[in-house]
Amino acid sequence: MSFGEQSGVIFNALKIAEDFNALDTKLSTKNDWGDLQSLAFFEERLEGSNLFKCQFDGFTGLFCNDAFKTAVEKASLNGVAFSIDLGNIFPLDQSAKESIKQWQVGAGEPANRNIRNRKQRIVSIIRTTNRYQI
Repeated sequence: MSFGEQSGVIFNALKIAEDFNALDTKLSTKNDWGDLQSLAFFEERLEGSNLFKCQFDGFTGLFCNDAFKTAVEKASLNGVAFSIDLGNIFPLDQSAKESIKQWQVGAGEPANRNIRNRKQRIVSIIRTTNRYQI
C-alpha cells in the first residue's frame, strides 16, 4: 500500500504460540483485573516461527525471534521498535526525548513489569510513530 510518496505493507501474523504449545503457563500471568503482567515462551518450540501472536494476551502483541530482528536491522528498516518487556503492551519509546516513568494506575509506585522470557530472545514489536502494537 502507499500513502503519498511513502509505501508500506499490511501484515497479519497467522502463527499462534499456543498452537505450538509454546506458552509457558507457569510464568505467564495476569493481574486481578485480567491485565497481562508477564509473558514467557518456550523458545525451542517456536523454531522456524519468525513472527507469531499469542492468545494469552488477547492477540494484541506481535512477537519475533532474533532472526527477524536481525533481518530488520540489516535491511535498515524503520518504523518499528523492539522491546524485550513482553509483559508490557506499551513499552517505553526509547526514541522519546523526555524521560518518562511508567506508573501503575492509582498505585503511586513504578509498574512492576516482569521480563520473564527464556534467554530474552523473543521480543515484541511496536510502531514508534504512534506506539500502538502491530
